[in-house]
Amino acid sequence: MESSNHTLTIATTKAEYSFPISLSEAENMVPPGVFYRCHNSYLVNIGKVEEICRTACKLHDGAQLPMGRRYYQSFQTAFIH
Repeated sequence: MESSNHTLTIATTKAEYSFPISLSEAENMVPPGVFYRCHNSYLVNIGKVEEICRTACKLHDGAQLPMGRRYYQSFQTAFIH
């Protein structure tokens, strides 16, 4: 999920969907323990992450998302578990 200009875009394997809600609102709607923030503008399904480093996380489909310093420690802990 990506938030940009007050619009949330959810990318799935089949399509992309846009909604006029904030990322914080979406974060409160998803099941706990499945989606984590990797950046101020991104919420990612931890099961789709292949590897992480200090500046990015790589998804199974090859996409790379930025890793925010603020979220690195908690994201790394969730990824390891």
